[in-house]
Amino acid sequence: MIKVKIIPDFAKDTVIAGQIIKESKEKWQDQASFLIPLLLKAEIAAIALKDSSIIAFSLARKIIGGKSIAVAFLATRVLAEYRNKGIAKTLVKRVTRNFIFRNKFLDISNWFKPVYFVTATANPIVFESSRKYFKIYPFKGPRQPSEIELSIAESFAEAFLAKEKFNKESFVLGEAFLNSAEFYAREEDIPWSDNQTTNAFLEERIKLK
Repeated sequence: MIKVKIIPDFAKDTVIAGQIIKESKEKWQDQASFLIPLLLKAEIAAIALKDSSIIAFSLARKIIGGKSIAVAFLATRVLAEYRNKGIAKTLVKRVTRNFIFRNKFLDISNWFKPVYFVTATANPIVFESSRKYFKIYPFKGPRQPSEIELSIAESFAEAFLAKEKFNKESFVLGEAFLNSAEFYAREEDIPWSDNQTTNAFLEERIKLK
């Protein structure tokens, strides 16, 4: 049975952080130099457990863009054999619910402000799924980012430790994923979406092949 656990004060939970580092190196082949800075930046996390072993996790933090707040998803990982089962979506929902409750409903100054979502991905399926449910930027078309979107993206890039690599025109984080399992050693490993426009857009922006 798979259990999902939310860790609202992740920054203080060194035990879970250590377990994520250990199991990520074993299962996701993430290099410590990539993952540890994100763990240090994360404020909230959700993990999926199978027999006390972590099979998926999502790390996030609050960032400020102008006068708006955003939940920034720093990293989400699901073991290959458990993908396409809705686990990542469940983790993201749990993090989002907790974030909105703590940073919007419990903070009267944010009651009437929208909550933005920001992340970085090189996964066409994740990108296409986000595009279906949200009005996202960037994507193919004439729309330009708003000042708030640009400010949030810059704050996210700083949280991602890649501010100097952030391209304001393309919204690309440069080499942010090169030490991560998120980029693909073989072309056949690329998880192409069923939308060729999305695939072509990502290929043009970040050269997956």
